[in-house]
Parts: sequence; C-alpha cells; structure tokens
Amino acid sequence: MNNNKVTIALIDSGVDIDRKEFIKSNIIPIELIFNGCNSDDTIGHGTAIAFILTKLVKNIIIYSIKLFDKDYSTKLEDLVSALEYIDKNLNVDIVHISSGCTDYNNIGQLQDVCQRLSKKEVIIVSAFDNQGIASYPAVLPDVIGVYWDVMNYRVNEYCFVKNSNINILGYGGYQRLPWKDRTYKSVAGSSFAAPHITAKIANFMLQGIKTYDDIMVSLKEQAKKVIDIKDDTSSRLQVTMQNDIKKMNNAIVFPFNKEIHALIGNSDLVCCNISHVYDIAQFGRIGKRLSDLVYGTNILDLNLESYLDIDWDSDFDTVILGHTDVVRNAFGIDYIEYFLEQCIKYHKNIYSFDNLEKYQNKLIRLEENNNVAIYFHLKEDDICFRTFGSLYKLPNPVIGVIGTSSKQGKFNLQLELRRRFFIDGYYVGQLGTEPSSLLFGMDVMMPTGYNSDVTLSPQKEVYYINNELAKLSDRDIIIVGLQSQTIPYSYGNLGFYTFSQQNLLIASTPDAFILCVNLSDELNYIRRTIDYCSCYFNSHVIALCVFPFRKELEWSVESVNVKEVNNDSLVKYIELLSNEFGIQAFVNGNDANIDDLYNKCIEFFSND
Repeated sequence: MNNNKVTIALIDSGVDIDRKEFIKSNIIPIELIFNGCNSDDTIGHGTAIAFILTKLVKNIIIYSIKLFDKDYSTKLEDLVSALEYIDKNLNVDIVHISSGCTDYNNIGQLQDVCQRLSKKEVIIVSAFDNQGIASYPAVLPDVIGVYWDVMNYRVNEYCFVKNSNINILGYGGYQRLPWKDRTYKSVAGSSFAAPHITAKIANFMLQGIKTYDDIMVSLKEQAKKVIDIKDDTSSRLQVTMQNDIKKMNNAIVFPFNKEIHALIGNSDLVCCNISHVYDIAQFGRIGKRLSDLVYGTNILDLNLESYLDIDWDSDFDTVILGHTDVVRNAFGIDYIEYFLEQCIKYHKNIYSFDNLEKYQNKLIRLEENNNVAIYFHLKEDDICFRTFGSLYKLPNPVIGVIGTSSKQGKFNLQLELRRRFFIDGYYVGQLGTEPSSLLFGMDVMMPTGYNSDVTLSPQKEVYYINNELAKLSDRDIIIVGLQSQTIPYSYGNLGFYTFSQQNLLIASTPDAFILCVNLSDELNYIRRTIDYCSCYFNSHVIALCVFPFRKELEWSVESVNVKEVNNDSLVKYIELLSNEFGIQAFVNGNDANIDDLYNKCIEFFSND
C-alpha cells in the first residue's frame, strides 16, 4: 500500500477513463494485449466495476488490465498471464476479478500464481459465475469468492460464510451503473456484488487492517449475517474407502451371484488377488469351473467352493461379501453377522456390498484389530451445500454408458472401455454405480442399483457426484455408467421413474453417450432415449450397443428369460438401427465390435 492510498489491479473489460465520472480518479490502463484487443472498454462491464470502486474508496489507484472484449468469456491462459504480469510488475494491495473460468483444465498454473500473490499479502477478490457454476479463481482457498443472494436488500449488505468456498454472499439486486458509449445500464449479479466487497476491504486497509486473516475477521464482524456450514463428512468417504482398499492384497469372495460375476470375469482389472470363490452348497454349483458359469475377458481359473470349507487360518486378508439378502431369506442365516464374526476372530478385512451400519459393535471390534470394513454409507445429513448449489463444469471429456433396461452388460462394457483406455496409456477417471466399482480401481462409487442404500435427495445426490467428479480434473477422460433404463418406459408408479439415473447425468453432463439396447426394444422408445440425451444435455449419442440376447417381454422392460440371438438376426437388427437412427451400432460382448466402438470414442473426441 502506498502510504495513504490503496492500489487495486482490476482485471476486466477495460475502463472508459474519459467518462466524467472518472475525472478525479486515478485509473492507469495497462497496455497488455489479450484476444487481439486494446485497453478500451467496448462492453461497459469494467467501467461499471471501476465506478463502484472509485465511488466507495476515497484514496485509490486502479491499474486496469483488459482481459476480454466482445463477450464475457475468460480464457484460463489469459487470466494466468494477467496475474503473472501483476506478480512480476505491479506492487498492488488487491486484485479484483469480476469474471472467471468454468472450464478449468490445467488449473494448476492459476492455483500457483494465486498462491504466490497471497504469500505477498495481496488480497484477491473474485466473483462467482452469475449462473451459479463453480468458477475459478473464486473457488480457490487463496481467493475471497463472492456470490450473490436475494436476501440482501441493500448494496452494502452481505453475509459472511464459514467453511465454504463461497466466502461472501453479496447484494444480488439491480444497480444502475455507467456502461459503454457514455450510457447507463441496470445490472445485477456476482460481478457487481464483488466490487462492494473489494471496496470494503480497501477501506479496511486504509484503517491499517492489511493481512488476509485480519480482513476476514473484519468482514465477519460487519456482516449482516454469519452462515456457518458444518463440516462435510461426505467429502472424505471416497478417499477413506480408497485408502482402506490399499490394505487388500489377497481376498476370498462370497456368495456367487450376479453382482460378483464382473469380478470373476475381469480379474485383470481387480485391485487385489482373488484366491477363492465360495457359495452355498444347496444351490448345486459347488465344484464347477467358474469359466463354465461366467462370461468375461479374464475369468478366474478357479472352482466354486462351499463357504463351510473356508480355511480361516490361510493367508487371505479380506472377505469380499456380495449381497446376501437372497441367501439370508432362503436359509434364515444372517451371513453378514457370520462373516463379520469370522473376520474379527481371524483378523481379516471385509469389503461389503451391503450397508454394515447396523453392525456397529462388530465394526468397532474389527477396527480394534487394525482391520477395516469397507462399505458405502452416506446419509442426507452427511452432505452440506458448501457452494450453495454451485456445480462444477467438468473440463474432461465425459462418456456416459446408458441403456434402455437392466441386464444389458452395461457394467462389463464400461470395464472393456476402461481396459482399452488403459492399454493405450490414457489416464482414466471413472464413476461406477455397482458396489464392486472401487475394487476395479474406479475413482468414485455411487451404488444405486440392486439393494441400494442411497437415500439422498436429488439435489444432494447431484451435488455429491459432481463434487467428486470435479476432483478428477487431471484425467484424460471420464467414464460414467447408469443402472437400468435412462428414461421411464411407462408411468403411473414411482418405481418406474429414473430419478438416480437423471441425477447422475445432471451431475456429469456427458459429452457423448453409448446407448445399450435390446432386440426387443420398441424403436420409438429408443428414439425417445436418444432425443432425451440430445435435447436435455445438448449432447450426442455416438453409438448403439446391442445386447446379443432376446428378452421375452410382456408389458415391462424387465425380463428374467433371455435367449441368445443368432448372428444373422444381429446383423439385420444392426442394419435396422443404423438406418433408423443414423447411428452406428455394435454388438456388446463381441471383442472386434468393442474394439471398433472404442475407436469410435477416440475418433469422436479427437474431432470435437
């Protein structure tokens, strides 16, 4: 700070310094060239911001750096360049940014320069995106992020927020401000709430309050209201589960059911060795080869064994416990309790597809042995809207694997794509909706399928998934997959509606969809699903993937009986789909077809 003056670097659209409002102001244009434009304000946005600052702060010097011209879009590289220039060439007290980036690929450079400025005790104030998208640099910890709120009725009112990336909720109403071409304009939003906070900080500095911590204390003291967001335990769930999985080296599996098939058939992708697979003897499958019971690319070379023959003294360290409700109901045995007791007695870890929360006493005993119990447990109260509903716009290409029904091999298709991306050296991020997802090294698990215990409100489900996917910004591509059908097949019962599927898609907004279909699907239903993806998400269905079994349907998309379809029928159906929808179709489970489908994904994003 220059003795009794505060210096502010204003990164915006430039300032019309020839206006009468600025006759007595000290505004210095910095001739940096971004987007091929000069320092003149052809929009009016920066002029309005500068007016608020000069009106509210008596002794102020503004360095005006023009970042955008014809529209309000801010390029990350330009923002970084402007901040780098300030860091190296200007001695300022505050950096004010009433814009930001929502596409934050390679955000590391922005984080780095903001940290360097913060260490110099430069205060950075940034407005959040007016449309509510989590934007940068406002969400960074070294930045005072300002959003708007309708509950503030005067321009000088604001709320202070604790434990949130949004630090301030400012005035969201209209302000009549100088604009371009010597005009005035009524404007509202975060952009115009933020300079009121910057002006308040500047006046704090003129009073001798200079450090970030002291300024935050003063902002809190003068706030209309202090909002304290409680600690969000949900943010640690996936990390905790991922860390616990690292303790798994050699596992056994029980029982042998549909949800276990993917582990057995894709053993090369599983995070640990599976040495034995166990089942109930009464089902009549004991002794059979797994390769005779399961389809897959890398099937475990094992026989199915009776769980009564488990050698608990052997060197396995973990029990992978699939869903047990069917066998529990059939034989009246609580297999969860049985396996927990055995794990406690023999010092084993447990990875459960079912929620274990009601077995708290046993979980405490297990943990006392330095063993872990891994299961998905997330309640409504565990999640707080730390950004007041603001979501992240994912910078990565996102592929959504969706379907017209359940039991179409969608999860296996996601694993096949994962395998091929890995082989080609891509850094893959992935969300799975199966309870085995983390065992395949996926980054996020949201088990919303069979026997799901997810009971979140739609808003919190979207918020949680979006925040978890946003942590994968360094990935080359993200794969997400749905359970069951994408849109309702029929109406009139809550069970028919696809709430969780829609929540996941809203949270991830895929750029491309692969739609899995059945030979028995009505063409109109397939078309409705394609239209939904195209219109609701402004996206593309780039491929159809045909399940090579015919479902015997009566009135529902669900069916128990399936019959393999001969190749001639598949070829004819693929031709029908291609002609009807103009979208290339592939056969699920056919290696050559999946290779072509994978190349289709690469081609789509290479040309995007």
